[in-house]
Amino acid sequence: MARLSNISGHKGLAYLGRWASVSIPIGIVAGIGALTLNWGIDFFTRLFLVSIVGYTPPNAGGEGMILSSNVMIDRPWLIPVSTAIGGLVSGLIVARLAPEAKGIGTDAAIRAFHRGHAVIRTRVPIIKLLTSAVTIGSGGTSGREGPVAQIGAGLGTQIAKVFKLTEQERRIALAAGLGAGIAAIFKAPLAGGILSGELFYKHDFEAEALIPGFIASTVSYSVVGFMTGWQPIFSTRSEAITYTHPEALVLYALLGVACAAFVHLLFRVFFTIQRGFERLRIADFMKPAIGGLVIGAIGIFVPSVLGVGYGWAQIALDQNYQLFPVQLMFLAIFAEIFAMSLTLGSGGSGGIFGPCVVTGCMIGATMGYCFKQVFPGIVINPSSFAIVGMMAFFGGAAKSPLAVIIMVVEMTGGYGLLAPAMLAVTLAYLLTGRSSVFVNQVDSLEDSPAHAEEYETLVLKRVKVSDVMRQRVQAVSPTTSLKTAQDLMQLDQIGGLPVVSSGKLAGIVTRTDTLKIEPSKLAEIKTNEVMSKELVVVCPEEDLFSALNKMITKGVGRLPVVSHENPEKLLGIIARADIAKAIEKLR
Repeated sequence: MARLSNISGHKGLAYLGRWASVSIPIGIVAGIGALTLNWGIDFFTRLFLVSIVGYTPPNAGGEGMILSSNVMIDRPWLIPVSTAIGGLVSGLIVARLAPEAKGIGTDAAIRAFHRGHAVIRTRVPIIKLLTSAVTIGSGGTSGREGPVAQIGAGLGTQIAKVFKLTEQERRIALAAGLGAGIAAIFKAPLAGGILSGELFYKHDFEAEALIPGFIASTVSYSVVGFMTGWQPIFSTRSEAITYTHPEALVLYALLGVACAAFVHLLFRVFFTIQRGFERLRIADFMKPAIGGLVIGAIGIFVPSVLGVGYGWAQIALDQNYQLFPVQLMFLAIFAEIFAMSLTLGSGGSGGIFGPCVVTGCMIGATMGYCFKQVFPGIVINPSSFAIVGMMAFFGGAAKSPLAVIIMVVEMTGGYGLLAPAMLAVTLAYLLTGRSSVFVNQVDSLEDSPAHAEEYETLVLKRVKVSDVMRQRVQAVSPTTSLKTAQDLMQLDQIGGLPVVSSGKLAGIVTRTDTLKIEPSKLAEIKTNEVMSKELVVVCPEEDLFSALNKMITKGVGRLPVVSHENPEKLLGIIARADIAKAIEKLR
């Protein structure tokens, strides 16, 4: 496929037309998938939380929230029952029908992009939609973006099959579907398009996914907007998204540092809980039920962890301290981290963006309130800190700072906080290092198996022979018997041995040479009778590309490594297997 930098004129129009014919259907089905997921969550929320617990979770302002003085839970002691049943049902469906639908949906889509040949089974999007709706609707702490990302990615790969795209093009279709799904669920088309290229890497960008991602995200957003309205998810007052006091930048920087610290806590808690459930010797379908039971116990005291939690984030944004005291907001930070880790680490279905948004909101709202009390001389709006906290926390956790800034801006309806958000997100991104909540992210394009062939030459050219050659190699003399040479090759697990006479390289004897001789005569024949004297050698300062090219050109599997100043001085040996290991290690 042509690179973006080479697309212009008629070629650009042809490229646009080709991808529009693929991306528009992807956007349509991703939008329908997002609407279906939202409907499913509403249905199972009424079935579980409303019917069993007597609890109607608050919604975000853009999703029909009606503010009241209280959020009632009629039967709080039944919350663990609801979450445990939801976990059990979800676990049974996943275990029987599609094991790859468990856990973080976005990470599963990333894995399929890099390592799955851009293939997601047809049933997976359907199973993911159902199990995520059950998990979230019953009170599991999960997000809607994970399932809808996997749904969009899965539908993208199915549409790619219909259009008979190449494997690389199927990856781009998968990426476009992922971005379109996220754009639809969050009403954030620009961020969805950027995520199509940014989310797969920690420090790089899949540029080819940008145009298809923008087209698909625009279409999916339009489908959802047409059906549900165009308002952002969160409603915010104008002063909450306004930046007019540069002296507060230091405080926003502290918020970025704090978010990085909590991201590290998330990494530790999530991966510890995930490993604990993996080691638990019980049926896999029981694990989400156990996770759900513990989540329910947490939810009795901190109800904001139940479901998506956007309504509680809205209450924090509105600074409704009567309904959501600051002390409870602070407690909710830790509760949300543990609850999302239990939901997704136990094998429950869903996504991690939603809980991260809620967690970041609580961090920002709490710190903003404290700053306002401690620094009365600085004009501080806790709602502004809550919004920036959303960006900084997930930007550090997911290694997608650009898309996350734009997404939260689109979700809250204003760009006024870009400057402090850029500072806080940058600090959180840098201070969290190379770790990511998405374990299948890779550092860069050249680290992705999807680009292995494209970058293999670059990898070979940047590594020297001296970096991978075997220095301690067994050499034989011209008078050594072939039987001895064969035994040494077997012992060293190498297909050939250099022959050295009086300290000088004289030839090379290979396993192929020994196979030409009858086994009974191997002890009688000397290496100098069969060894190759027309040597192909390589020097330590040459790169692996040069060494491999010599092997392929001359049809040999190994090369003696000699000194450039003295070609008869043996320094080591390098085999094709050594080069293959080096490539695998550097990917």
